[in-house]
Amino acid sequence: MIPIHFTATLSKKKFIAENTAELTFLVSNPNFSFTAGQYVSIEIPSLSGATVLDRYHDFSIASSPKNSKEISIAFRVSKSIFKTALLALPVGGVVNIDGPKGALTLPEPERPDIKGAQGPAFVSQNIPIIFVAGGIGITPLLSMIRYATETKSPQQITLLYCNSRKETTAYAEELHALAQKNPHFTLVLLLGVPVEKLFAPYVQNAKKTPNTFWYIVGAPAMVRKVEQILGESGIMNTQIRIEEFSGYLPS
Repeated sequence: MIPIHFTATLSKKKFIAENTAELTFLVSNPNFSFTAGQYVSIEIPSLSGATVLDRYHDFSIASSPKNSKEISIAFRVSKSIFKTALLALPVGGVVNIDGPKGALTLPEPERPDIKGAQGPAFVSQNIPIIFVAGGIGITPLLSMIRYATETKSPQQITLLYCNSRKETTAYAEELHALAQKNPHFTLVLLLGVPVEKLFAPYVQNAKKTPNTFWYIVGAPAMVRKVEQILGESGIMNTQIRIEEFSGYLPS
């Protein structure tokens, strides 16, 4: 999908966990669409006189692409110029958006018409996927889980969701509901810093299916730590896809 530039209007604003807000925007461009897992760049017009770093911010889309007329984002609240202005935006306020962007998406099912297709773009939906999310890194993965549930995908998905405390676990109630609704989705909530013993049972289980794919999304330090744990446990780099959320507060 080719990124496009458009405006969007804030329609809903709510807190979804401690120090964590979700904003939903109505999309003005009827040609906008996205794939679950992608992100957008947001510009706040009132910050036009600020530096580029303060005017723009990238956000993964948490909502499902089944409804591309609106998009939801979520973020940890901070005192940064951008986030302060974004949180202060009133319902009806307008932002500029560029997108969609990014390639951290669900793998496509195997296609017999494409000979020799390999890698994460073309895999069997019988091969499990394990999502590892740290804090607000849940957003692109939630979009995928929502979409897989809505489309009744047979893809086996396990979510290992790491937070420092349960109070900071965004979307916990909805994730429990999705796990009840989708027989192919398993939710595992983990509290504390990622360590080998937390992941050991899931790594051992994944080794029984050598082609299992791992998606790791979160703060850079968390992503590197989980990559290290998986690598030392024998998981190949070709089985791992990552996205680092730089600049986010710890979970």
